[in-house]
Amino acid sequence: MLHSYDYDVITGKHDYIPNKGDISFTNNGSKTSWSPSSWKGFPIEKNPVYPDQCALDYFQTRLKNHPPLVLASEIRSFKKTLSLATNGKAFILQGGDCAESFDNCKSTVIRDLIYTFNQMSGLIHQSTKLPIIQIGRIAGQYAKPRSSPFETKEGIELPSYRGEIINGLDFTEKSRTPDPQRMLNAYHYSSATMNLIRAINSSEHPEYQYKLNIKVYPGSTE
Repeated sequence: MLHSYDYDVITGKHDYIPNKGDISFTNNGSKTSWSPSSWKGFPIEKNPVYPDQCALDYFQTRLKNHPPLVLASEIRSFKKTLSLATNGKAFILQGGDCAESFDNCKSTVIRDLIYTFNQMSGLIHQSTKLPIIQIGRIAGQYAKPRSSPFETKEGIELPSYRGEIINGLDFTEKSRTPDPQRMLNAYHYSSATMNLIRAINSSEHPEYQYKLNIKVYPGSTE
């Protein structure tokens, strides 16, 4: 049985909390419980190759000791919200970049995306009269799968760009070499983005009609 995993950041306790309608998950006929590390028991098709295993272990340990970006209680609450759309009582609006970049972690870029989402939500709400569930590809969209592990330009073969959490976009050996420190950088950029999103959402008037009147910014400028 696949359970929801609850981590209490105050007490540090870990508990499995079964939910109604949990998915039955079997492996060779035997039931398997989910845990934060259960993914390690499955084949990994798109795993980057890091040249320094010691550095990888170091940054993984540092990242593991950082606070979560999202609480388990928020995830459970969001699952309940999604059930509204399943029953036709809400409309899901999802959007964002295929892959975020560290350079675009700017207040203006984040603001413009939120305002665009709000205006689109207002228009959809006017037509459907349904509440809008906004899902953004943001605050952590720093990885992307590639069909090939390598890319060739002018006879030079280098690792494919896999998103800034793994390597850089520039077609150089230094940039394309997977760097585990990027995982920690991605965490901090994601945290900063989440912080601004939460602040904007808590300060904006909730009515969709009001959001229709927000000025649209055609581009992201300082």
